[in-house]
Amino acid sequence: MALFLTILMFCIYNGDAATPTGCTGDSSDSSIIHYTCDMTSIGGSISFAGFTDSEPQRLTIYSASGTVSAGTFSGFSAFSGVNSDYPATLQFLCTGSLTFSTGTFGDLGYFEEVFIKDCTTSLIASMFNSLGTANKVSISGGTLSTIDAGTFTSLDITPISTTASPRGELSIKNVVLTPGTFPSTFFDPLTNIKFIYLENLGLTSVDAAWFSSNTALVYLSLANNQITTLPSTIFDTTLALLYINLHGAPLDCTDTSTTWYYDYTVANNITFDGAAVCSTPAAEQCKLSLGIMIIL
Repeated sequence: MALFLTILMFCIYNGDAATPTGCTGDSSDSSIIHYTCDMTSIGGSISFAGFTDSEPQRLTIYSASGTVSAGTFSGFSAFSGVNSDYPATLQFLCTGSLTFSTGTFGDLGYFEEVFIKDCTTSLIASMFNSLGTANKVSISGGTLSTIDAGTFTSLDITPISTTASPRGELSIKNVVLTPGTFPSTFFDPLTNIKFIYLENLGLTSVDAAWFSSNTALVYLSLANNQITTLPSTIFDTTLALLYINLHGAPLDCTDTSTTWYYDYTVANNITFDGAAVCSTPAAEQCKLSLGIMIIL
């Protein structure tokens, strides 16, 4: 009996270890193995054929730096099907500068959620087009050195009904934007998106055209930016909008381009999520405090 148990444990251990060079698998928190791969150890590419225990539905690339080209991921188009108990997730955890190419996601269309964390990188034209559809795209920490207006061309960020948590979400948080802002048409391809988070990015203004094509948008957060005014036409086409978060924005309520905001949200049954800040003037305090806007 002892010999049998020893052999059984040996087999299980080797099953867990059957991964490409530089990768390990962990199923301790889910029935779906979470694979993690050290970019400094993979030798420039990861072969799908190396994942012999289970297909890589949850994949994290850590110590990421250098270039992620079309050849970095080999054979991933052979993925057979997503287990709906957990979204197909791809993460890049950076330790430096990471360069993407238009072919990076060429074989990775089955991934439903993409996370890019602590990377110094650029958003290039058609960067995500091979994904086709995404439930969530998240960029947090790090620096965006350049931002192409066509980054999201051919990408549909929309709630994927077969995932455990359908979202349709773009989240860009705590990132240094070297250009200081986004191109005016940056969000245009995202016609089915439901949630947009643009938080703590150092934004000082909002382009009136940013959300003109996001007609399905339900939740918008511009929290913890240095926005002082809002264009009065910014929400003309976001007819599905229900929640706005301007927490920490030092709005100048002496400016007529901002004071329209309170009346608009009341008339359109839009809820404040968080507390916006009306930095001036004190005369606006009573009116705007009803909308959870605070005088400094």
